[in-house]
Amino acid sequence: MVSRRQALALGGCAACLPWVARPSASEADLDDAFFYCDTPQITVLGVGEENFSAAGQIDDTGFGMSSALLGSDDYGTATRALRWTASNTGLSRNNRPLVLIGFVDGSASEHDSVKTIAQAWKVPSIGLDFDYSNDLKETHIQISFTGGVNKSKTGIEALQFRGQATMWLPDVRKRPGTTASRRAILHEFGHGLMAFGHEHRHPDAGYRFRPAAEIAQIINSSLPIGASPWTSSMVETNITNAPYAASRACTDYDVKSIMHYPVATNWLITGTPVPDPSTTISPLDVKCAIETYSN
Repeated sequence: MVSRRQALALGGCAACLPWVARPSASEADLDDAFFYCDTPQITVLGVGEENFSAAGQIDDTGFGMSSALLGSDDYGTATRALRWTASNTGLSRNNRPLVLIGFVDGSASEHDSVKTIAQAWKVPSIGLDFDYSNDLKETHIQISFTGGVNKSKTGIEALQFRGQATMWLPDVRKRPGTTASRRAILHEFGHGLMAFGHEHRHPDAGYRFRPAAEIAQIINSSLPIGASPWTSSMVETNITNAPYAASRACTDYDVKSIMHYPVATNWLITGTPVPDPSTTISPLDVKCAIETYSN
């Protein structure tokens, strides 16, 4: 069986399912062990920043980039080819590219929550800096607190949506001050700011999954009432597709990465389940960010 919190999360998975109302549960129960899934990421193989935008267009789900042009893996990692640079932001601070972040909606307390928690990514050794602006005409990443699920464009994908939301953090509004809210902010900043993908796709993760149809049946048996069922295709895209290329791994496999998905025991033939993915940035997350933003 999928655990209750897994069912809650899978019922609102942004990459594959529409938001549905979750069953009633105490905030403490949800906060104790909560996860979610979000926007799929793109691996860019051999495509530099200078010709990225010419290679294809991203649609508003993040799926629109041409795989033929980019050699992309929708659920791989996206690091240097999607990273922010002084040339694509037009700004720098202390010899580091500067990314400006704005809010398209939200209260002052919601803004403050993001600013406080995202501060964890402000590591001096990472070759990137970020700040906030009230002028959406000059920001590079725009955050909304609306919608049903947490998701983000990856790195410089956001430049195609100036003035529009490129990151969504509804858990900050729905679950203020919780571990779920904290994980959402740190995870989505990993996508939007650090241009990270998902760690469960690491080539050394060692997962061999059951057939997609079996996993779909397992998931669907425990979904909340009213949730849309998963199809085999959804499972293949979100869970069972092959790992990304070893050349894209910027650190050893990191089960403690803020970018790791949950992996349920009964999805696996071999491999170690991850029922409780991290809610903090790991040392290897920082190491990968340093490598991503090194010259």
